[in-house]
Amino acid sequence: MTEIVTGKQVLEEERDTWKARAEAAENDLRELRENTLLTLGLNLVDVADGMEDQSISYLLNGWKERITELEAQLAAHAWRPVTGDDLPEDHDEALVTVENDDGYRFVDMAEFTVGGVWWQRVDTGWQELKRVTHWRPLPPPPAATE
Repeated sequence: MTEIVTGKQVLEEERDTWKARAEAAENDLRELRENTLLTLGLNLVDVADGMEDQSISYLLNGWKERITELEAQLAAHAWRPVTGDDLPEDHDEALVTVENDDGYRFVDMAEFTVGGVWWQRVDTGWQELKRVTHWRPLPPPPAATE
């Protein structure tokens, strides 16, 4: 069976990778500081607070910024309930979760119109979708290949 990987999954994996790298770098820095101090015969408690490696801090800050960016991207593409004010603009297309009369839920693409009506393209034109429970923005199309 082929596994479908969503944009959200890719972003989550990238975010988790960057978090793991940041944590590993922090641990490496901590260990390096401790070993350096011990080698020099200095007391860890006395000097650890004032010691800072700017190059490692720069890298860690960059990784933390990247993690924040990835988390913002995840939030932007999250499923949103169709209640409240957080709805797409008029005539925007989105992925929607629809619940049928039997309680079965499925995902489809639909166009939103003012007044809270969701429309689905069908062979004969447009059909109104009833019982849309959630929506999320469409992901950007893939980059053009040369």
